[in-house]
Amino acid sequence: MTKKKKDTKSIDLAAQSGAAYEVVHRYGFASKEHLVSYSGVDNENGRKLARGLKKIAESKINEDYASQNIKQQAGFSAEVKYTARQNAEKIISGSKEKYYRTDDLGHVNDPLVDHVLLDEDGRIVLGSSEQMKFVGNSPKACLNKLVSKEFQKYIDADNKITVPHDFYQDVFQEAETRIQFLQQQLDRANSSGNQELADKLKKKIAKYNKIRSLIRDSGITNKEAKEARQHPKLSIAKDIARISHRAGVEQAKTGAFVGGGISLIKNTISVIKGETEPFDAAKAVALDIGQGAIVGYTTAFVGSTLKAGMQNASNSTIRAISKTNAPAMIVTSTIDLGKSMTRFVKGQISGVELLEEVGEKGTGHISSAMFAIYGAQNEAYNIE
Repeated sequence: MTKKKKDTKSIDLAAQSGAAYEVVHRYGFASKEHLVSYSGVDNENGRKLARGLKKIAESKINEDYASQNIKQQAGFSAEVKYTARQNAEKIISGSKEKYYRTDDLGHVNDPLVDHVLLDEDGRIVLGSSEQMKFVGNSPKACLNKLVSKEFQKYIDADNKITVPHDFYQDVFQEAETRIQFLQQQLDRANSSGNQELADKLKKKIAKYNKIRSLIRDSGITNKEAKEARQHPKLSIAKDIARISHRAGVEQAKTGAFVGGGISLIKNTISVIKGETEPFDAAKAVALDIGQGAIVGYTTAFVGSTLKAGMQNASNSTIRAISKTNAPAMIVTSTIDLGKSMTRFVKGQISGVELLEEVGEKGTGHISSAMFAIYGAQNEAYNIE
């Protein structure tokens, strides 16, 4: 590969890292919520959760009631995980609203509310209060709990009730089935003139209808809640991987556009100069579009994960750097230098040529990174 082509490739990668900034920033910010949910510490905002997944996982277990203990603690883990997932989605969508556990707002063990949504100014969004109930070993058992006297206070409070994802549809359907059965009994009571029984049946129907209007899908299964309790690191790793994949898919489209756009310009000029045949130029553009998509995906996937870790780092300088394009630059720099190593292993370049390429590329990448770091430090320390 000629020096001109090598330089062009580096320029392409630099363009890809620049194009990936917004996606890496947004999805990395979202993934950071899961890191906070694990450690229980938000270093960026100087805030500590009442309990993170790590602390919940360290809770004691009574061997005589191990199953019950795990289920109860899994419920607490579900609350933390739900908060992180909801906030991650808010960030990805660009919303300034944020979910909080009432425990994390200082209202520990609130008798009626587990979660609230706060607006940009820190005010509770009207009607956002939620109570999470991971109860019962089946949808029917869950519904039985919800209609019991013990749970009447939640129904009376008119707060939304979030239930396990794997129970939600069946709980809703079971409530509908019971309403239909009670309606048949009510029709018979009305026909026979049994007003006392009719009034009781009306109250039961009203209660089931109320429950149907209040229940919400938490988006978290019982299995996921249990995994978050027993294997919190694995649990958040899966969530971060899903977010990073979404970032990669979104950026792959832009990457293809950037790679194809640059290639189209280069190959058009080459055709005009008579250096390349039109058919070969078209093939090269198509290939570059595919490569651009791959680079875009990789940059966003790895970059957003890296951004999340940097943004919640205990070191303030690293947190400041996370606000720059450094995470994406690190990924594209690795790709660029990695290509040189691959070519050396394949015997396409000598050791001397490898050192020359690494020196040239490394100097450029380090310079860019240093400017990003310098700017971030100035911002962190308010240097003008």
